[in-house]
Amino acid sequence: MSFIRQRIEDTTDEDNFWCVDEWEKIAAEVGAELGISRGRASWQMHYGQRLVERFPKLLAVFAAGEVDFHVIAAVIFRTDLISDAAILASIDAQVAAKAPRWNKLSREKIDDLVDWMVLELDPDAVRVARQRDEDRHIEISPAGYGVSEIWGEVRSTDAAAFDMKLNALAGSVCRDDPRTKRQRRTDALGPLADGLDTMACLCGSEHQLQAGLCVQLWGDPG
Repeated sequence: MSFIRQRIEDTTDEDNFWCVDEWEKIAAEVGAELGISRGRASWQMHYGQRLVERFPKLLAVFAAGEVDFHVIAAVIFRTDLISDAAILASIDAQVAAKAPRWNKLSREKIDDLVDWMVLELDPDAVRVARQRDEDRHIEISPAGYGVSEIWGEVRSTDAAAFDMKLNALAGSVCRDDPRTKRQRRTDALGPLADGLDTMACLCGSEHQLQAGLCVQLWGDPG
């Protein structure tokens, strides 16, 4: 996480013209360094950030190699609704002491163990989390004038994957595409539904007219 923080601090005004945000650019660097996809790198960066900011004791145990990553992911996911610093500190201390014995447990068992901790300290967080999960949904309705509205609630991991995919598709065109990033992300829904990894560029270049796509990577568009 120190690398990520340093890269964000090194951001310049020129970076504002990139077709991806700073987080996605750093994820591309981390992914290239680790030999993993940018999406997976971004996912790991998110968990790393939450670990640093909310669970310093658990971080120390993890850094010492005593806890597997799947345990970390479960703890962070099951405590996401907790905002009280004292409750977080208590859970951090308990998990840091117990987590090294959880490495061979299933994700479901780890979820249960963390839920019991949360239930004891912040029962509303468990109740709300379960209710929100049961109420997940996606709705689509016509809004008139050839457009529709999409809204809903989905699991955070699915939302993060969806968000990253939209950014990746929005960044698959060249710098001369006339649309804003917001418009490109919206237009990316069609290619995403079709299972494509790139979207058509609207720059109007000869390459685009001949090939149907204009994928001219500049910097790291994602």
